[in-house]
Amino acid sequence: MTTVVLTRPEAHSQRLSLALSQHGFKSLVMPLMTVQPIAVSELSPLPELTEGTACIFISANAVEYGLPLIASALAQRSKPVLIAVGRRTQAALQEAGYRAIIPHQEDTEGLLALPVLSEGALDQALVVKGEGGRELLASELRERGVAVTEWSCYRRCWPSVDLNPLLAAGRQWIFQASSGEIVSRLAALLTEASRLDLLQHPVIVPSERVARLAAELGWHTVLCSDNASDEAVIAILHQQLSHETTEKTVDSPTATSEPKEKTASGARGIVVALMLTTVLLAALGAVIYLFGWPWLNDQWQRLAHIERQVADVSLQKQQAADWQGQLLEMIEDDLQTAIAVDRQEWERKLTSSETRQRVEQAASARQLADRMARLEGQVDRLLEVDRRAWLGQEAIFLIRLAAQRLLIARDVAAAINLLTQADALLRDTGEPTLEGVRADIARDRAALAALPKVDQVGLYARLSGLIDQADKLQLAYDIPIASEEPIPSRSGWWDRAAVGWRAALATLSDHLVIRRRSDDIAQLMTPEWASLARQNMRMLLEQAQIAMLSANQPLFETALQRAARFVTLFTDQDPDRVASMMADIEALGGENIAPQLPDLAPTRSRLEAAIERLAVSTGSQ
Repeated sequence: MTTVVLTRPEAHSQRLSLALSQHGFKSLVMPLMTVQPIAVSELSPLPELTEGTACIFISANAVEYGLPLIASALAQRSKPVLIAVGRRTQAALQEAGYRAIIPHQEDTEGLLALPVLSEGALDQALVVKGEGGRELLASELRERGVAVTEWSCYRRCWPSVDLNPLLAAGRQWIFQASSGEIVSRLAALLTEASRLDLLQHPVIVPSERVARLAAELGWHTVLCSDNASDEAVIAILHQQLSHETTEKTVDSPTATSEPKEKTASGARGIVVALMLTTVLLAALGAVIYLFGWPWLNDQWQRLAHIERQVADVSLQKQQAADWQGQLLEMIEDDLQTAIAVDRQEWERKLTSSETRQRVEQAASARQLADRMARLEGQVDRLLEVDRRAWLGQEAIFLIRLAAQRLLIARDVAAAINLLTQADALLRDTGEPTLEGVRADIARDRAALAALPKVDQVGLYARLSGLIDQADKLQLAYDIPIASEEPIPSRSGWWDRAAVGWRAALATLSDHLVIRRRSDDIAQLMTPEWASLARQNMRMLLEQAQIAMLSANQPLFETALQRAARFVTLFTDQDPDRVASMMADIEALGGENIAPQLPDLAPTRSRLEAAIERLAVSTGSQ
């Protein structure tokens, strides 16, 4: 039984396979192509759709993937012109709520035959299609003066196909190909599989254009359906089946027996018929002789004239051929001469070019040699300073960095670490002349390690405590007034006089204040001056903190001494607090906040001199 091979995409092939099974045909679904939408980011810009723009949808896939993207633009047109390539595309547009025009012949030629696409009837057209294909439609419309925009919204993909089901022997296949791309793909797959014999099986195509392409690709039998719809494919299959049935006819001869006896009347009728036939033939011969002979003679003359003309044409053709041969010989001679001249010129130019190239190469080689020599000299000069000098220079840098750390930040620990690294580099040189420098480095490290540790955190905290105590120093301006006691009532005049005197004394104490002054400065002490003294004391103690952090010993001691003078002003009023603060200030004054740091410059100078001597000795060798 014949099997129809369906090559459309999976969904379309399954639908057609179901329809074929309902009509009694066996099918094999073998999709050669898949359809995928193009991402929105990859789509080309959509042109502006004017009222006169016709939207041509090439397939149902174009409706599925392209219509949602241009629906908003179509909604702004009052009567958009939509054209579908066939009934399936038209049905897809109708499902979306649009009416579309379809051609009678459902292919590119049918679209071009539509009156709406005739020359001068349209200004602009938007062809909604997949990538590739339909070049004839766009080119023909442009020739008719239509501004055509091809807008691809999906692409065809060609997956790998298993041809093993087609390789079974003794099977009769009918291939179905709905486009020229599928026909070409199928022929290429059969060629790669070395099964060109399968091209002898029929193939169903949707148009004459695809049929011509199939014939060019080697198909022996091409069946052209009315269009690419499922109904057209089923119709052409029924037609092919009926054609094969009519060809299988069997000739069955029939023999009739004639009676051996004839009647006399039948014999006479035959004789009369023969006589009449003879008479008619004689009359016909006479007519032909009278009227036909001149015509026949004229035709013979015309034929002779034509033969003479043919002979003349043959002679002229022979002469033309001879002249053409002579002309070709002349042209060939001229070409040979021109080729020889060009060859000589080319050889001359080639020789000159080779000579110039050799000269340029020689000059380039000399320049390269000179450059290499200069580079080798630079490398030799660089190699004159050996590894010992490099290590010594790095040690010099570390010693300089240690001196900077001591000078700027008084960072003893970092300086000791840097000196340790410099000593390790000098040890790696293995040079005996650098042992004296290593001894100097060791002495500097020991001096740094022996420096007293300044407790900056503790000193700062003690000064902060003194600042807090300075804010609490107070002056006693008022004499405390005893609480009033009830005066006992007495009756004598003396008692009454004593009571009056005490009341007058109490009233006088509200207006007079008695203060004690210990020295001349204290006599000038007022509440405002006391507040100013406390602020100065605070500023001097904060100055002592800054001097301690910056290791400024003179400034530290001066600030403490000046602060002590302000503290003594409050001795009579707040003696206990003043005594405590003076003890702390005297203790802080004895602190050494800036111990003497060793000088690393001599060690660095001796190392630089030793490295310079080492470099000189190496160069002399």
